[in-house]
Amino acid sequence: LLLASMASFCWTAVLMIIMMYCFALFLTDQATEFARSSAQSEEVLLAVHSHWGSVGTSIQTLFMAMTGGDDWKNFIQHIGELSMFTTVAFYCYITFATLVM
Repeated sequence: LLLASMASFCWTAVLMIIMMYCFALFLTDQATEFARSSAQSEEVLLAVHSHWGSVGTSIQTLFMAMTGGDDWKNFIQHIGELSMFTTVAFYCYITFATLVM
């Protein structure tokens, strides 16, 4: 029974990795554009960069938000600085990751 469920587990893990990678690319791109085009304070830019500055850190942030490593409310404060569309996309990610995965 345990071995029979491994195929489903593997496909779920693949879906989760693909979803995190796609959202990480999007959020990293948005954070890069925000840093390049806005005249924000150094504190705001540092906070955005610390969570969304590279694809690797974005994946880590998304994983922490999904698994409870850190409350996703802490991340949405920084995403809210980017754009409303980015905020809605992050809410969709959290909803899908929490309810479906």
